[in-house]
Amino acid sequence: MTHTSILRFTTSLVALAALHTASFAAGPVEDIKSGSAAITLDNSFVTGLGLLLTDLTKIAPAAYSPGKHILTVPITGGAFDLGLAESDIISGGGFKLTKGGLHATFTDLIITLPDDHTKAEVSALYTNNTFYIGRITLGSFDSALLNIPTPVSLPTNKKIVIHNVPFKLSANAAATLNAALGVSNIFTAGDPVGLIEIKFKVAPKTL
Repeated sequence: MTHTSILRFTTSLVALAALHTASFAAGPVEDIKSGSAAITLDNSFVTGLGLLLTDLTKIAPAAYSPGKHILTVPITGGAFDLGLAESDIISGGGFKLTKGGLHATFTDLIITLPDDHTKAEVSALYTNNTFYIGRITLGSFDSALLNIPTPVSLPTNKKIVIHNVPFKLSANAAATLNAALGVSNIFTAGDPVGLIEIKFKVAPKTL
């Protein structure tokens, strides 16, 4: 290969690398100011809790509508990358499951949207009765329906809405629920939990 050919080849590689980097570059990062995440529980999940004589109640400042089976948590912070649609969305409150003298609480939910949206998930701080266990993954989104075009174009109202997408139970959460409620293999990985809708407003990040 001649010197000229090597130079052309090297130049082409640099241009290709630059194009690849630009296609997946991080964009401006906005602060998440306020919003809410609502989970409309799947009928099979609600029926399963009922068969186990298990009550679901809210932990403030979350809200729960038993008739509609909708759990809503307020979004309190986080950051959103407009280039990659990457985010950790922080919320307050949570929910509690009670079966007789058994209690399982899940609070401070975090919705994680990595740049690889197939790995989007929801986690929560878990307490079994009075024993604090730590943060566990509750479940994941259906990646085929988590369709966030990038880069994200902000509307004039600075509000981002991720419409109802299926939310499935993780293996860890399934095992946790079975153990917490004293049952075996009632909850399994991939069980539908419900549909989750996320709405929040952003503003330019402050230092």
